[in-house]
Amino acid sequence: MSLKKTFAVIGLSKFGILSVLSKIGQNNNALIFDATSSLFDDVFSKSRTAVSNSEVEIATCPIDASWEADIIVISDSFVRKAESIKKITKVSTGKTVIIVDDNEKKEDNFQNSESLLSLFPYSNVRTITEAEIENFDFLLAC
Repeated sequence: MSLKKTFAVIGLSKFGILSVLSKIGQNNNALIFDATSSLFDDVFSKSRTAVSNSEVEIATCPIDASWEADIIVISDSFVRKAESIKKITKVSTGKTVIIVDDNEKKEDNFQNSESLLSLFPYSNVRTITEAEIENFDFLLAC
């Protein structure tokens, strides 16, 4: 029997992550946070309905979600906000951080970015594209 992991899912409401939360919530805990409250509330209520036995909870801030999490799944738009990201880098050390990159411009892409790695010291940082988020099975293997 494996131990439950806790996932922090931050700023991903716009990606339509209900299927991801449903999969995570089957055998793991999820703490979700998004600054866009209308999208956030909608995703949360749908996730509670879709997976009634899930452990999906609202986090009051990204720091709380990240502090408790084993794995942090975060949108690149959140990472690009300097004030926001500084708050969670302090509590992400040594964790797996997965950044969902929705930026179409290759020059702004996070793939293999040294500055990205410096944001999360001593962490296992991975980036995936928006299209790859539906292939969430790899998230559970982290």
